[in-house]
Amino acid sequence: MSEPSSFFLHVHITEEKLEQFFVSPVKNITDYSDWLAWFNEEKRVCGDPCKMLHQLKGCNSGNSRDNIYAEHIHYDKEKQLLTMDSIFLSESFSVFLPLIVCLRGLESYITPATPNNFLIIYPYWWGDTSQSLSPETDIYLEFADGSSQLRSKTSAENIAIANAFFDEHGETLAEELYDKQGFI
Repeated sequence: MSEPSSFFLHVHITEEKLEQFFVSPVKNITDYSDWLAWFNEEKRVCGDPCKMLHQLKGCNSGNSRDNIYAEHIHYDKEKQLLTMDSIFLSESFSVFLPLIVCLRGLESYITPATPNNFLIIYPYWWGDTSQSLSPETDIYLEFADGSSQLRSKTSAENIAIANAFFDEHGETLAEELYDKQGFI
């Protein structure tokens, strides 16, 4: 059995644009054509990624807000910075992908020419992140110029941001989750 990976989103967005995103129609797998090439670049899943993508093609419905299942959503009005996290999201792409595709919809709302707009799902809790090197990731996505790009290589600066967040809050997040559901 594999262990659940951690999820972290970090994007610059105005409060007005964030509200627009929340009420916008949610994105779905079929809104992006880069999934299969990304899956095939490295053997990312056991089984057939084409079949999984087909099964998930209509996974989301309604507005974006209703399809976000992060443990925490935090908006810093002063910095105009949105973060989302889940210390133990899942170990399954079939769980990751509906959330990721929903959040790819942020691409047209993010403040242009701002740094460090990214999303990562990686084994923070279970992996070796001590050297701030790119850990083995499940999904890494960067937002820039009104688009979102799946990446095979992570940015050391963005990994440092995610690691710093979980280094500071990880124990508390894990305890909170344990208190809420009785297990991790």
